[in-house]
Amino acid sequence: MRKIHTFGLALLGLILAAGSFGFAAAADSPAPTLVRRAFMPAIAGDSGASTPGQATPTPQPPTGCAGLRTEVRVLADALAGFDRTPEASSVNQLLLASRPAGVTDATARLSPFEDRVVEMTVYLLGFQRTASGGIELAISQAPNGEAMLAYFPSSSCLSKTPVESLAAAGSARTALQLACGNPPDSGLFKPLGGSATITGVPFWGRQHTNTTGAASGVELGPALSFVFNPATSCDADASKTPYPTSTPTPVVQEILTGVLPQTTQPGTTVTVTIYTVPAVAGKLCGFSITDAAYVTVASAPLKATGADGQVSWQVALPPTTAIGKARVQPNCPGLPTDGSASLYIVS
Repeated sequence: MRKIHTFGLALLGLILAAGSFGFAAAADSPAPTLVRRAFMPAIAGDSGASTPGQATPTPQPPTGCAGLRTEVRVLADALAGFDRTPEASSVNQLLLASRPAGVTDATARLSPFEDRVVEMTVYLLGFQRTASGGIELAISQAPNGEAMLAYFPSSSCLSKTPVESLAAAGSARTALQLACGNPPDSGLFKPLGGSATITGVPFWGRQHTNTTGAASGVELGPALSFVFNPATSCDADASKTPYPTSTPTPVVQEILTGVLPQTTQPGTTVTVTIYTVPAVAGKLCGFSITDAAYVTVASAPLKATGADGQVSWQVALPPTTAIGKARVQPNCPGLPTDGSASLYIVS
């Protein structure tokens, strides 16, 4: 009888222990957390973002170099032939727009919101480099206002973009780089200051869970012009006026190359300008132009940059210059000249 009683007590103990284990496991489960929209700059990417706190199936990442709806974002789609005359707008006006339902990577250009160009005066909050080399610039209507993005694609992402739009997007990116330099290669967000006037195409892109972009996913995609306010500074910590003077012994960090017009014909004259960043006088630079047939069609001997850190040439292209994309390659001995500029030769 004692053996039966002992066995019963042991069995009851096992049942209670199992119940206690279940309760302990439940108590150790993480409680749901409140997701708040906070300023959390992160490494940039061209793929869609997920929403924390939601158990959703893993989506297929966009395959285009500009991420979600690449062809629309770089004006390479069949519906991109709309009028480029800009209309006045503001960051807040775009932020107030309601995102259409069901926007996916396959969504075509949405009229009338995405078939126009807007012009806005904005404050610069910061920028970051995307995985494909594009630049995403965070802008707002006020220094501490809600942010949205303006997208400046890399030239490698514009292979299907018509030359007129390609030239405008390329010039806008160069203007941003001349004013503020480049974002870090790491993709980390770099804070900026200053203000500018930007034109671009309203676009529904990926939705953002941090304040470097709009929660609705609205942005300018792409930016088509950028005019920096010279009375302000890109330095996030500097006073907005005036622009701080250069250091007594600046070191060239980067070489930028511009060509105007960016779209031209064989036998015409173009202006090539090389810029040192920061501006440094007395640096020797030259260039060469290679056409679409990989023939060097023009070059210039070394010439010193002026007090503004720039040097320019006017050069005539021969009538035999091949149709297609030519490259303008800078040559500044001892300086970082690993980039080049695109020149589009049309018939």
